[in-house]
Amino acid sequence: MRSIVLSVSVLALMACTPPVPESGVGFDTLGRSEREQQLQTGIAPQPTTVLPPVAVGPLDPVDPAAQIAAEATEALAETAPQSPVLNRNNPEISQEQDFEVVAAERDIEADAARIAAARQQFQLVRPKELEPVGDTGPNIIQYALSASHPVGQKLYRRGNPFAAARLEAKCTGYRTADVAQEQFLAAGGPSRDRLGLDPDGDGYACDWDPATFRDLVRN
Repeated sequence: MRSIVLSVSVLALMACTPPVPESGVGFDTLGRSEREQQLQTGIAPQPTTVLPPVAVGPLDPVDPAAQIAAEATEALAETAPQSPVLNRNNPEISQEQDFEVVAAERDIEADAARIAAARQQFQLVRPKELEPVGDTGPNIIQYALSASHPVGQKLYRRGNPFAAARLEAKCTGYRTADVAQEQFLAAGGPSRDRLGLDPDGDGYACDWDPATFRDLVRN
């Protein structure tokens, strides 16, 4: 009776024990099939490489000032006037400076003939003396060049001893010394001094000096 109980206990323990894989410890069905395929084909399976995820950062923000500048530059480029194209066949434009055009139209002999014709037409106009227009009064420039004595040298006799005292007051009535000399000559000077502008008798009224005009002729 005791042996029967032991036999039943052993059978119950064997029914509760899980089955052991046939290929040994640590091998499952999938690993076995891969090994069998490797042995049949002779090609080892390629290992699978798992790459880490790539971190994607935020996009670079757009600079508003740079974007506005780029748009303005593009707009200016579109609206800028285009350079005009030179039309070489325009009859209103002279082509004298274009060597190729000039060389094609004429040669050296033709230029020599043109120069000779231009020289024949050339006329030299020499200056002439201007004819006086009406009575313009005394010419103080001509008088200055004809008189050679210096200022202060007495050449003419004066009979009014009080003329020198009133000289300054009389000379201030004329705008310039040239005007005073013209009036002096027009009134009978230099031999006579009716206006009292030449009390020293040198033939020059007030502070008028003929050296200014003489120097201009010499230079």
